[in-house]
Amino acid sequence: RGRGAHFTPNGRHFHPRSRSSGSVVREIPFPRCESLRHNCSCDACNPFKMGIEAVVEGDGGEERPEVLQDHPKSHMLLERNQTCMEGAEGRVGHVYADLGERFSLKGRRHTNQYAQLYFQRLMNVSPGLSELARQKWKTVKKSTILDVQIGQDCWVLGTLYKHMKKKPCVLDEYNIDFDPDQEKPEKYTAEDDYLIMEDEGARMKLIGDALPKSLLVTGVVIAVRGKEVEGGDFQVSDVCFRTPQLHQTVPEVMEDKYVALLSGLDVGDAKDPLKTLLLVQYLIGSLGSEYDQVLSSKITRVVVAGNAMAYVEPPSLKLGEKQQKSRLTEPLKELEVYLSQLAATVPLDIMPGMQDPANLSLPQQPLHACMCGEAGKLDMLNRVHNPHNFSIDGAEFLGTSGQNIDDMYRFSSETDRLKLLEMSLTWGHMVPTAPDTLPCFPFSDKDPFIIQSCPHVYFAGNQPQYSQKLVQCSEGTSTRLITVPSFAQTGTVVLVNTRTLKCHPITFDVSAIGA
Repeated sequence: RGRGAHFTPNGRHFHPRSRSSGSVVREIPFPRCESLRHNCSCDACNPFKMGIEAVVEGDGGEERPEVLQDHPKSHMLLERNQTCMEGAEGRVGHVYADLGERFSLKGRRHTNQYAQLYFQRLMNVSPGLSELARQKWKTVKKSTILDVQIGQDCWVLGTLYKHMKKKPCVLDEYNIDFDPDQEKPEKYTAEDDYLIMEDEGARMKLIGDALPKSLLVTGVVIAVRGKEVEGGDFQVSDVCFRTPQLHQTVPEVMEDKYVALLSGLDVGDAKDPLKTLLLVQYLIGSLGSEYDQVLSSKITRVVVAGNAMAYVEPPSLKLGEKQQKSRLTEPLKELEVYLSQLAATVPLDIMPGMQDPANLSLPQQPLHACMCGEAGKLDMLNRVHNPHNFSIDGAEFLGTSGQNIDDMYRFSSETDRLKLLEMSLTWGHMVPTAPDTLPCFPFSDKDPFIIQSCPHVYFAGNQPQYSQKLVQCSEGTSTRLITVPSFAQTGTVVLVNTRTLKCHPITFDVSAIGA
């Protein structure tokens, strides 16, 4: 298929279009050439030698990136787990630290009960939440569920369970009326859902308009104030959530540096690969005008937040052995080409997602090296966990591939996914619905998903659309929340400035080609 070789700026989008009459429309070969070199000048690797300017109009957290003059690199002392990454081919360097050791499952076995995970969550959250509740309700007495008295004003701390009659159950498949092909609903909420609080000794039903029933989900640890009424229910008059501890301020740096967040490449879905080709060329600095190339040189790290590969249907008996093998290996070969080009130029973190060949339960372990082929041998390719916690030049990032937000969306009435991401930070827990409706490892000695301190950037990948918000923590600190959209669906990558924590999207739109 012919591709136009001329691009014009159009808002936040890169809109390609055909040249005027008389121009040559070049065939784009795929896969790329076998050299896998950075800035390879052959026609296969770099057919897009034209000027592109990213027009980004900023408001709020968005910004129009300015190309700054190079400043002398600041000398920073490297702490434990930190690595000084020098820029490749003129790219700026940075100090990187992987903070995700708590998500490793090395030496652990699936032999424990999930009750221990809920117990560890309650025990770890209780001290900080109790202190906040005492400060908020100074004159009110704390009580356990067993000691609550009718009509007595008190506050109680425990774990929530949301009773939902529409929630799927594993025993449903044994029902004679069960239809395995029935389409799953977008949400499982209903008007008659209700909340139950459970502590170490008992449980009780919570009622009252002060309780945000539609927003809360199973697994959240909260403190509630109120009175027991006739019938044994607890009438809630106020709620207190656990706020994570303050984070450290970002060290002052002299130049702008960017982290590129993207997700949902869906490599191997048999769709047009042009958007992904353009993305790779832009990130390695081979696409666009001089302005764009200088801006791309400020990108110090690229993070792929899950679903790098498209979902592969299970093998069919109707297909031959060679066809089945091809269906499984071709996406890996295609992904290897992209990863090789990126990791040869810029440090790259690749997180596993729901569709990737990794363990299903959270925390997902890094992709096996064989899944990346020859790209796995490159020093700048970093296979990481999901969730992923890291810091760049002192700015802490925490994010997931989106399973936590997708699950919270299904079991709450809230439709704004950015709001759900904010509530996850407010609750101090990344995956509150695990292990109830989201599979996770049965930890017995800790809950690694607890957010101990507010990160500077908190993101979730594979969301329907891009959105961002700056939320204020106590004492003037703040966290940038970002929903990173699926690149295959939107063509959008998000650049985060590690100096200012502002962000802006860049969208690659190839719909105008051939028009």
